[in-house]
Amino acid sequence: MADQLADIGREKEEEWDLDYAIPDHWRVDGARLAALNQKLAYQILIHKKVPKPGSCSDTTRNNIEYTKDEVERVTGIRPTEKQIWKGISKKPIQRKKTDFLWKLLHDRVRCGKYFKHIPGWEDKQYCQCGEIENPEHVLTECELTSELWDKIAAVWTATAETKWTRPTRGIIQGIGSLRFMNEQQQEMHSDTYYYKVLIMEAAWELWKYR
Repeated sequence: MADQLADIGREKEEEWDLDYAIPDHWRVDGARLAALNQKLAYQILIHKKVPKPGSCSDTTRNNIEYTKDEVERVTGIRPTEKQIWKGISKKPIQRKKTDFLWKLLHDRVRCGKYFKHIPGWEDKQYCQCGEIENPEHVLTECELTSELWDKIAAVWTATAETKWTRPTRGIIQGIGSLRFMNEQQQEMHSDTYYYKVLIMEAAWELWKYR
């Protein structure tokens, strides 16, 4: 049958009018692989990570509200949920710290009781001070943590105009959306940037070397 159809095709004198249009269901949306560079790929991944309204778990929603409360307490300005999510990927926050903040907001960091039932790793649930780890303890509550924040407070007080505020977990989670304002309600860009750098560097080091 196939040979017969081939013979018919060879003997056919007129040209066939072929339709080269691509059906809609075969069209692929998104970035072309040839045009995909590292920066674009990262932006796509971050966009995918930003939760759509209503898609967050109760834990994440509670974390977001807590973060809003803390940022408002310190700055007088209540950030939106969108500002918090977008803020974690803006300068001066580096990419590896963006991932860390994303996990913090979703309460998906691995520490403390996460290691309790992993054979051979049970001891990892404990901080150097003997307490069971959790993000608040590691970042803001441990005595070892206090020593670092006290040193940073001294540096800040000697160099910045804004009054020092020791960070909480909520401030760390919302650091990207935080803005310091002066009495004329103008943003103090230098202090805002400096605070973000100090807080994120300290928080990252505390988490990394715990």
